[in-house]
Amino acid sequence: MESALSDSVRAPLGASRPRWAAVLLWIASVFLALPLFAAGLPKLLGQGGWVTAFVHWGYPAWLVPVVGVGEVLGVALLLVPRFASLGGLTIAIIMAAAAVTHTIHGETPRIVFTSILCLLALTIAWLRRGDSLFARRDDDRAARRARGSPARS
Repeated sequence: MESALSDSVRAPLGASRPRWAAVLLWIASVFLALPLFAAGLPKLLGQGGWVTAFVHWGYPAWLVPVVGVGEVLGVALLLVPRFASLGGLTIAIIMAAAAVTHTIHGETPRIVFTSILCLLALTIAWLRRGDSLFARRDDDRAARRARGSPARS
């Protein structure tokens, strides 16, 4: 038997998730979005010495704006509930790669920070999975089947 809390945290925002859980999820999303946007925008624009850092780590210069696009896009998706799981996964992949890079180069403080951001992004992606576009389509199909209506693909 699962607790009511675990059921409410898994529910889509519009359903039975308690207000405090929804507020906490938004706070976590903004907390994650701020540093990612602050780091992603300069990469996207080719500013802030990121090209030098990437070359130092052994990556090509063209990867800097690609990572910047990924970070900014991940933040944008993260702030739209329907796409927040995808945004969280995008951010988690980028942060996992950053943690590996910092580990290889012995940059311990950066390892800790990027690992925390990665775990936060994964947690948000997991909690937002019921809010996604795909989950809603699956819920609609299940409801039609329950009513005996033919399901559309």
